[in-house]
Amino acid sequence: AGLINRHQVHVLVDICGLHANGSVIYSMLGQQPASVQIAYMAYAASTGADYIQFLVTDRVTSPPEYPRMYQERLIFMPNSYHINSHSLRFTNAPSPPEDPQALQRARGEAGLPQGKRALFCSYNQFFKI
Repeated sequence: AGLINRHQVHVLVDICGLHANGSVIYSMLGQQPASVQIAYMAYAASTGADYIQFLVTDRVTSPPEYPRMYQERLIFMPNSYHINSHSLRFTNAPSPPEDPQALQRARGEAGLPQGKRALFCSYNQFFKI
């Protein structure tokens, strides 16, 4: 915190959020080393910390009609708070089959359950599951 303050950082953006190592970061942010502190990306909700002034979000994740649910002032991104480009095209990724029978065959070939079953997946790291 002292180093950040000595370098006269005016705006500090936290992209780590509240996770296993987050307690170390948030104890440092609690010392208010920068005059403006912003939470972004890692935690899609209020931090509840009075030393985080702003939260970068979007209108779906944080509906504007519920500002009382947030400790921070909300900075709304125009489409999504998560950096991503919808213009990216993955030409090597196969499209899912439109024919239901072909979809069932594809699921079977991949070793997945067939039939009218919901299939859930998670792209998180294993320790989060």
